[in-house]
Amino acid sequence: MAVTNPFTHHPHSTGESYFQHMRVAIGFARQTIGAGMCALVHAIFPMFHQTTASERIQCLAACIESGDRDAITIVKAARLAPTDDATAAPTAGELDQRDSTVLTAP
Repeated sequence: MAVTNPFTHHPHSTGESYFQHMRVAIGFARQTIGAGMCALVHAIFPMFHQTTASERIQCLAACIESGDRDAITIVKAARLAPTDDATAAPTAGELDQRDSTVLTAP
C-alpha cells in the first residue's frame, strides 16, 4: 500500500506543486474575504460597493471555469466595460483588462 503525502496529494491532483497551490488558495481566500468585506460595507452603507462583491464572485467563477488559476491571484474589482448583457459573467479576456488595484472603500 502506497503512502501518500496529505500535503501534496491534492495539489498534485490539480497539476500544481504545494507552493503553487498555496499561492492560488491564498489568492482565492483574499478575493473572497475582500468580497465579503465589501458586502458588509454595502449592508451598512448601501451607497458603497453596490456591485463589487457580485462582480468579484463572477470573476472568480470565470477564472475557475476557464481553468485560469493564475488569474485568481490577480482578480480585482475594477468595473468591466459595458456590454449588451450586464448580468453576464466576465470572460477570461475581460479579466485581463481589469485594474490591478486592491479593493478599497470608495
